[in-house]
Amino acid sequence: MPCEDFRLKIATTEDWEKIYRFYSSLDQEDLYYRFFHMYVISQEDARVLARGGDHVTVLAMCGEEVVGEGTVYEDGEIALIVDKSYRNRGIGKRIIEELIKIGREKGFERLTFYALRDNTAMIKLGEIANFVIRYKGEIVVGERVLTETPLKTQHLERAN
Repeated sequence: MPCEDFRLKIATTEDWEKIYRFYSSLDQEDLYYRFFHMYVISQEDARVLARGGDHVTVLAMCGEEVVGEGTVYEDGEIALIVDKSYRNRGIGKRIIEELIKIGREKGFERLTFYALRDNTAMIKLGEIANFVIRYKGEIVVGERVLTETPLKTQHLERAN
């Protein structure tokens, strides 16, 4: 589905149904990568993500539809996912930038993510966001100390 522009917002309790629809639309591979096992979220799980408390959830919105979600937990762990049909548009990068900003605002010393070795999209995103990537068997750990290190940017050559 085309989306020329998207926006980020902090999830509120009213967003639980949108979060539930988003997760219900994901394929088994995406769910496996997000939860490390096949897991279909319940409506209560969506309510918990939306309400916050020990975490902050960021939603990438295309109109009124959730196309990506990222969460930072009070222990500094982050997790995120973008619908496959919306990938490679900078949505994941924007979500991770927002999670880093939230982590800094909360005074976290570092953020950490865990990914399966074959989740190359998350690993690449972590590298772009200056996470130190360590491989531990089938699990990959990304860790970022929250300093003022900017995200890597692509430099495009300009034609003269």
